[in-house]
Amino acid sequence: MLPLTSLRVSPSPARRLPRTVLITGALGHIGSALVPYLFTHNYRVLVVDNFSTQRYATLLHWSKLGIQVGFTAGDVRDAPLMANLISRADVVVHLAAVTDASTSHEISEIVYDVNTRGTAVAIAELCADLGKPLIFPSTTSVYGVYDGVADEDSVLRPQSPYAFSKLNAEVLLRLTPISELTTILRFGTIYGPSVGMRFHTAVQKWEIEAVLGRPMVIWTDAYDQKRPYLYLGDACSAIGHVLAHELFGETYNVVSGNHTPHEVTDIIKRHRPDARVEFVNHPLLNQYSYTVSGEKFNGTGFQPQGTIQSGIAETMDALAGIRSIT
Repeated sequence: MLPLTSLRVSPSPARRLPRTVLITGALGHIGSALVPYLFTHNYRVLVVDNFSTQRYATLLHWSKLGIQVGFTAGDVRDAPLMANLISRADVVVHLAAVTDASTSHEISEIVYDVNTRGTAVAIAELCADLGKPLIFPSTTSVYGVYDGVADEDSVLRPQSPYAFSKLNAEVLLRLTPISELTTILRFGTIYGPSVGMRFHTAVQKWEIEAVLGRPMVIWTDAYDQKRPYLYLGDACSAIGHVLAHELFGETYNVVSGNHTPHEVTDIIKRHRPDARVEFVNHPLLNQYSYTVSGEKFNGTGFQPQGTIQSGIAETMDALAGIRSIT
């Protein structure tokens, strides 16, 4: 078991830390932004990550910001390790997951082992044994193909091993003794920049293709299909909202808006006028259409702040100095 280590580059003023939050998979797209968010909101933060995606830059970023975290390099399926960490926390935010839905068909066994077994066995059972609340970010991909506007009571038709793994984890979580202390947040596809971001999901993939001078590749039939999206800042504030108001025991959709690839790529073209769309006749990414309502969660007082326009602008501004020379 690796000891907790402190990341700190400058002294911080004395402050009251009301609660300790353990974040799994904290170096990724969401976690790298969530840790600074919670730190500035007076939470003590512990994090664990297995470095499977090698996003060491997140640690450097936190240190540069003067953020203090308790960090452990390890795997969430290591029960003794996780028992030790969860015992030190007041609440767990379980971000650790294999998230690339488009390639999940090729690694379905790994996806299940991490996203389902790693959640329901390694995390949920330990939280139940120790009586610790759990926030589980799931995905709106559990709805799959749906006519009309999906809400939390809608029929679920997941279309990829990734979506199935998240739904299976949801079901198992609701069957454990910790159900009343577990909040499931079905996030739309995340967009918006962070130091731990990857470029394998829809918006980020098209942004980096435009920046590198490559075509933004879209399945022909998907150009005008709607999908739910979530601004990264809204994802962080949604978790903060659950913590601040102790909204445990429910399932909520969390979305900033529903958009089509047509809308998204048109916005990207405003920042890179030379960007181009290339249509293909076989499915890419998630090739199905549905719209999701966040009304239930918004009814608790949560107000999404992000827009697809501002989120794309932030990322494209961050990449503004990159120019293709091919």
